[in-house]
Amino acid sequence: MKKHKLGYILGTILIVIVLIIGGVTIYHQGVQEGKRIAAKTILSATNEKSSSTETESDSSGTDSSEDSESSESDDNTITLDDEDYEVTDSKDYKPVFSDSSWTNTKVGIDEVKVLQSDGTTEDSDGNEVNGIVAVHYTIDAGKDINMYPTQGTMNTNSGEQVEADMSASDDFDGELNSGASVDGWVIYFLKKLDSIKDLTSVRLKWDADYDTDDIDDDNFSHTYDATVQLN
Repeated sequence: MKKHKLGYILGTILIVIVLIIGGVTIYHQGVQEGKRIAAKTILSATNEKSSSTETESDSSGTDSSEDSESSESDDNTITLDDEDYEVTDSKDYKPVFSDSSWTNTKVGIDEVKVLQSDGTTEDSDGNEVNGIVAVHYTIDAGKDINMYPTQGTMNTNSGEQVEADMSASDDFDGELNSGASVDGWVIYFLKKLDSIKDLTSVRLKWDADYDTDDIDDDNFSHTYDATVQLN
């Protein structure tokens, strides 16, 4: 009788453990999927109301652009990392940025969206948000590499420097095998953006590296430095 009771208890404990592990796995999958959906909400919420401009760049990492028109949008609410942001104006750019200078890896920036918020909401760190910049990256890995746009920085022409918000951005970077092609949105929150027209350029920096046992290999790490004009 005691053995039967002990076996019943152990079996019950095992079932509970399996249910807990399964629940945690499903939760994390839901969080990651939610991040991807949240970042892409920027497009669905504002694309129909914004105008775009074609820009061209050279391989040195600096983008040149032509004049574009700005259009005001009706109030929209977007959700990023479970936070709602009221968007009062938006502007969409279509830069043609490409950099293949390192490890035969091609990195592109093909869309930049600038959003003005009403300034009554806060980011994940509790800072008041007045503007949002969403940058769409594409990566075609030419080697087994590690790349981290979601851990980079952005400088604006107004002098503001901010870090990418990893929790609000898409989950697409990190360890990439040779031949992998990925893309995703990286989100940057601005504290000062009185008008969409105030933002005329952004400088984006992020790091990449690959594993090597060669102590003389000075090419194993690389910092990308891209300037995109928004006027």
